[in-house]
Amino acid sequence: MPSAGRRAGPALADPEEPTRLLHRVRPDKHGPVGQPPRRVPVSVFLTASPLDLPLRRPFRTARGTKTVARNLLVELRAEGVTGLGEGAPIPRYGQDQASGLQALHSFEAPDASPFEQDRWLEAFDLHAPTQLAARAALESALWDWAGQKTGRPVYELLSIDPGHTPVSSFTISVDEPAAIRERVEEARAWPVLKLKMAGGDADHAMVEALREVSLTPFRVDANEAWSEDEAMEKISWLSTMGCELVEQPLPAGQLEASGRLREASPIPLAADEDAVIDADPEAVCAAYDLINVKVTRLGGLRRSIQWLHTARRHGCGVMVGCFAESTLGIAAGAVLAPLCDQIDLDGAALLELDPFDGPAVDEGILTLSAEPGLGVRLRS
Repeated sequence: MPSAGRRAGPALADPEEPTRLLHRVRPDKHGPVGQPPRRVPVSVFLTASPLDLPLRRPFRTARGTKTVARNLLVELRAEGVTGLGEGAPIPRYGQDQASGLQALHSFEAPDASPFEQDRWLEAFDLHAPTQLAARAALESALWDWAGQKTGRPVYELLSIDPGHTPVSSFTISVDEPAAIRERVEEARAWPVLKLKMAGGDADHAMVEALREVSLTPFRVDANEAWSEDEAMEKISWLSTMGCELVEQPLPAGQLEASGRLREASPIPLAADEDAVIDADPEAVCAAYDLINVKVTRLGGLRRSIQWLHTARRHGCGVMVGCFAESTLGIAAGAVLAPLCDQIDLDGAALLELDPFDGPAVDEGILTLSAEPGLGVRLRS
């Protein structure tokens, strides 16, 4: 059977990965009138398998270089419906593909319908509280299943109006100036660019290379690479180059320093690595102008929505972002796009081959699917 991450038939699960058959009970609507409904068994299959996604080209940030995104795929099958979910475990947050798969394979699911998300997620939190990418994949599969079962898109289940979504940025990783110019030319149709930085003089050279060939609005993501002094110098210079946003200039956890930087900065600052589940959302909002909410990093849609509403209450802007993910993972973030000020959902565009079709980000324009669930299907 073909492995996930390549063009294949409709079967997604790796035959070498365990499949859990979970016997459930549900009311039988055809029970005798006037008597409690009978309980009949319902089978739920929960499968977790690796989803390896080669990138079009090496992707370098301040933390290193990636050539393959080693993600997770969850399938939840019940009553003739299959829900799908993807997670992107990142070692920076104490997770990887192996730990996520181990958590999912050893998970003893609750005796509950897939509609009872609280029981499923509470059980997983007790089982593997630090495996947030696995949790996000499980929750996405639950939402996808519920949407398909009811015939409604997930954004409709969440009462989100899909009428307007911001345009997405396209990310260019750390590279030599000649390569930056080439990447910028390739991404000319995208309305906003995002440039990764890693510190030092190379940051200036990359921005100058971008500006040599394009006047496209751009943002910068330092991924914790700068000191406070370096950040202030570079942010001041970036403002003269037309940069419209800087993500995570300082190492996560330095909220007091980030707050000082925000007060002095001529351009908005966004929290990225600081927007994690064990952080205080109110404190993060106080130190930044905008929060980058990533569904897989926070452990699912529900927690992401909580962060989003907290940010709004404190006058903080919101971006929904992603890692290198297939259209399946991007579809979960896309659900939140209408609620956000900015989006960075280019993860599938970085892949050599995307194994799924669904909500598309085409040259920065996000088109949400009206199909039930997450609206994602395996490419044939």
